[in-house]
Amino acid sequence: MTVLSAHERSWLDRALISIIAAEVGPSAGDLEHAPELDLWRPQINVFGELVLEGNVCGHPTLGDKAIITSPVIALDPDGRWVRTVSRWYRLQHHDPRVGHVHRAHPYLAPFLPPDRAQIERRLEVYIEWLREMDAHDRQARGRADKDGHR
Repeated sequence: MTVLSAHERSWLDRALISIIAAEVGPSAGDLEHAPELDLWRPQINVFGELVLEGNVCGHPTLGDKAIITSPVIALDPDGRWVRTVSRWYRLQHHDPRVGHVHRAHPYLAPFLPPDRAQIERRLEVYIEWLREMDAHDRQARGRADKDGHR
């Protein structure tokens, strides 16, 4: 079992914080300050993670443009918000082009976008995987610390 690199650990910690935030749900302030994602649709990236593709407005680093989000942690069943590893987004209009496969972007896998049941299952499995990765890394770090202090 290998210890995660500092970069990998930092990313995993951000993902775990996002999971906790999603379990609580967004506050009014979270959504008030969140960028808007319009004409969004779920996609699967080349790593098998659920992401949203759409047009963002008010993103703190990207501004206003077409984007692919970081991996999704939670998607509001009513389509009002999404929590990604990076941040909250306020969702605007869902892209009606169901079944559209976006092959032009090398980051997106050439699969049909998932339906709601597939989204829920994918998110459940992804969160479970992130938590298992955390547990394995903590166990590996404990072993490494123990071996280093002998």
